[in-house]
Amino acid sequence: MSKFNFESSGYVLHSRRFRENSLLLDVFTQRYGRVALIARRSTAKKKISFNPYQSFNESYLRWRGKGDLQNLQSADSIESQTLRKNNLICGLYCNELLIKLTARHIPLEGLYLTYRDVVKDLAQAKQPETVLRQFESNLLAELGHAINFYDDYRTGDELAVAEQYFFHPRVGFSTLAIGEGELKISAAEMESLRHNDFSFQATAKLVKNLHARTLAFLMGEKNLNSKDLYRSVQKLHGKT
Repeated sequence: MSKFNFESSGYVLHSRRFRENSLLLDVFTQRYGRVALIARRSTAKKKISFNPYQSFNESYLRWRGKGDLQNLQSADSIESQTLRKNNLICGLYCNELLIKLTARHIPLEGLYLTYRDVVKDLAQAKQPETVLRQFESNLLAELGHAINFYDDYRTGDELAVAEQYFFHPRVGFSTLAIGEGELKISAAEMESLRHNDFSFQATAKLVKNLHARTLAFLMGEKNLNSKDLYRSVQKLHGKT
């Protein structure tokens, strides 16, 4: 096999028209992380008996080339999932996070397996929020920004017992504020966070806030189109 031949299971995160007869695919693969592939329509007609460009369908992909943009040779379906309504938007949100926060050609097999489970869960979940929080948590851990609920970023020692704590996405938790708009966390809230207790709606909302602040910090000026889409749908249905 040529050193410029590759194969792996993967998911198409995003696709767009590329030139007259091709598509540009952003693909998350199990072996190689995120890669950019060109899929020519002639190849699709001859060798692909299903739509490999549909998001949330796991396929076995074969491609070749060198550099950042390579050529898809074939794709075989492994498993297809259908996401609907809000769960579809949640899936697009996960795809967008992967695109905007992971570098290409960096293997992330653990995150790939997490994403595979997320896709399957979102195809069935009636309440997708817990699924999203788990994905966000695993993504932050892979990026080296897992939220530490036990250590004080100022000293590296265990957080002292206190009535309230302060969280900043750049540095983490402390019993003292640094004056940059930290989020205040009560002792009771910290305890529920440490036990990963989502039985209380307030705790789930707090975790969502912590993740959102951390992800926003990591993305900087990048916007999440899927969040805008979600807000538009909620507004259309008269929800806030």
